[in-house]
Amino acid sequence: MRGQLSAVTQQQEEQQRGSTPIDVVGVSLKPSCVTRASVHALNAYLKPRVIHVVTTNAEKCRIFASFAPNVECHIQDELLGGLTVDAVGAYIEQHLGIDQHKHFKGRELSGWYMQQFLKLGSALALPQLSQHYVVWDLDMILLRPVQVLFPPGPSDPAGSPTRTLVNIGGSVSPGYMATFRQLMRRPLEFAPDGTSFVTHWMVVYKPYLLEFLRELSQGAPGNSKSRSGGGSSSRLRGGGGGGGGGGGSSVGDSSGSVAGRELHAEAARRDVDSGAAGRRLSSSSDAGDDDAGIGDTGEVSGASRGLRQQQQHAAATTPGSDQASATRGLDPLGWVWRILSAVEPSSADLGFSEYASYISWVRQRYPASQQLAESKTWIRHPFGQGTVKLLRLLRTDRCCCPSAWLLRLVRLLGFVYTGYEVGHIEECRYSEPQYAASYGL
Repeated sequence: MRGQLSAVTQQQEEQQRGSTPIDVVGVSLKPSCVTRASVHALNAYLKPRVIHVVTTNAEKCRIFASFAPNVECHIQDELLGGLTVDAVGAYIEQHLGIDQHKHFKGRELSGWYMQQFLKLGSALALPQLSQHYVVWDLDMILLRPVQVLFPPGPSDPAGSPTRTLVNIGGSVSPGYMATFRQLMRRPLEFAPDGTSFVTHWMVVYKPYLLEFLRELSQGAPGNSKSRSGGGSSSRLRGGGGGGGGGGGSSVGDSSGSVAGRELHAEAARRDVDSGAAGRRLSSSSDAGDDDAGIGDTGEVSGASRGLRQQQQHAAATTPGSDQASATRGLDPLGWVWRILSAVEPSSADLGFSEYASYISWVRQRYPASQQLAESKTWIRHPFGQGTVKLLRLLRTDRCCCPSAWLLRLVRLLGFVYTGYEVGHIEECRYSEPQYAASYGL
C-alpha cells in the first residue's frame, strides 16, 4: 500500500471521521464520463456530505446534478461577485501582455487561471462548507478509501490542530516557484523527495485558506473595482476536467461592490454550516421548479448572497475567532489581481498553482497541521496517455472514458487515485463542437 496511512478500510475511515462532515469542491468545464466516474468514486470511498461542482451554465449543472443526490452545482459567473473569465482574461492581456485565448496543453490561459481562483474563492463564496473540506480536480478518480484527517500525535502538545493529509509526487514548475516567491517573499515548499504538492487535490482548513487570501489581498495592486473585465461572454473557455471558463458581468459591477461591503460584516462571524450560497441546482431539487432558475437576472451574485447569509449571523458571533481574523480587511477580489500581477509573462503558461501555493503557505505557518504522505500514491494517467488513446477505440463514439476493469487494475497495483485528463490528449477530441455540452455520456 502506497503512502503513510493514505488508504484505509471504510470502517477505519468512518471511525476517524466520526460525525464530522466533509464537503468537496470541484470545478469542471463540462460534465463527462470522467467527471461522472470521479463523483461516483468520491461518494463510494470518501463519502462527502456535499459535492459542490462549479461549471459554466444551467444545462451543464442539470447533468452534473443527475450524477448523485449530494451534488450541488453552481454557475461560475455567479460564484464570486465580479469574478469572470472575461475579467481575468482582460487583466492577462492588459497587464501581462499575453493573449488570453492562448492554448496550452488543451486549455485556454484565462480559463485555466479562472478555475484556480474559483477553487481558492470557494471559502468565501460557500459559507456552508465544512471547516475541513476537499478541493478535488474532477478529472481525478479515487480508487480506494483514503484518510484525510488525522488526530494530533501523542507527542504533540495539548491543543494541537487536526492534521490534514498532504499528497506528494507533483511536477516542478519554475513559474510556480517564481510567483510564490514574488507573492510571499519566501521559497515554495517541496516534499522531502523533491517533488511538488501539485497533486490535483488537497484538504483545506477553511480558516487557514481565508487567512491566506487575506494576506494576498493586503498587497493587492488596487481593489476589485479598479479592474475592468469588459463585456460579458457566453464562450466556454478552459480545457480538461478541471478547467473553467465562461462569461458574466464585468468586475466593476454593482455585485462586486455589494460583496466588498458585506465582507466587512463577515469579519465578526464564526463558521456556520447552515444556509445556501449562490444559485445552485441539486439533484434532490425539482428540475422544473422556477425557484431554482439558474441564470435569472436581477439577483445578487453568488458571493454576495453567501456573504449576506454570513452577515445575518454576525450579531451572535465572537469577535477574534479564526475566521473573523482571517477575513478582516480582505478585499473580495484583491487577492486575484495580486496573484496575476506576480506572474512572470515568460512563464504564464504555468504561472501559478493553487495547490502548491496554499500547501506551502500552511507548511510555513502551521506545519503541525499537516500529515505528509511518505510516497506518491497516484498516477497522471493509467499506464500513460497511450493507454487512454487506445482504449477509446473500444467505444463506438471514440471518446476517452475510464473503464471499470482498468480502474480495478490500477487499484490492484496499490494506487489511491488516478488521473484521466482527457482534455490534454488531442486524440480524445474533448474540445470538439459536438461535445460542447457534455462528453462521453
